[in-house]
Amino acid sequence: ALVGVNGSGKSTILKLLSGIISKDKGYIYVKGYDMNVRANEIKSLIGYMSQKSDLNDSLTIYENILISGCFYGLNKKKISDKIVELSKKLDFNEYLNSTPKELSYGLLRVAMFCKAIIHNPDIILLDEPTANIDPIYKEMIWEYIFNYLDDKTILFTTNNFENAQEYSHRIAILHQGIIKYNGTFDNLVKNTHGLARFS
Repeated sequence: ALVGVNGSGKSTILKLLSGIISKDKGYIYVKGYDMNVRANEIKSLIGYMSQKSDLNDSLTIYENILISGCFYGLNKKKISDKIVELSKKLDFNEYLNSTPKELSYGLLRVAMFCKAIIHNPDIILLDEPTANIDPIYKEMIWEYIFNYLDDKTILFTTNNFENAQEYSHRIAILHQGIIKYNGTFDNLVKNTHGLARFS
């Protein structure tokens, strides 16, 4: 979990890692690959869910996810089967023919989550994945992550420390663009003499 207040740079880090924006200095390595040299290979390894909707309002949810899978060179039949599987497990199969603007905010986040993982990426970057959504959809997304994505590397941003404590194995605290801590929650509590519980 990448924890920080609004404006601390959490979203920017995810966009840099996913290749959406370019760095102006330094280096980015993903699985040993240099982003400068192997950008396309790195992008194929990553699934990214943005904080704001990146779905096309003129397309159905099914079409949005299908096109995303096609960008990664997947077979249409394979993508279609995966969409049906995901929509059943995440309980939004009846909304596949709806457009994004017809969905509640919670369902929209579920659809965006599916779009991010449709190509079975090794690394999944989630920007505030369950912020401000109904508890039922929040639980649905996290249950899917723990039940089906336990072999993946997942980095998610949040400004809610309780979410970081509950859903992550490691926590990085970001302050004004600088990571001030990176480690387990238990070590954070130990190193701060129990003062780690803040919001």
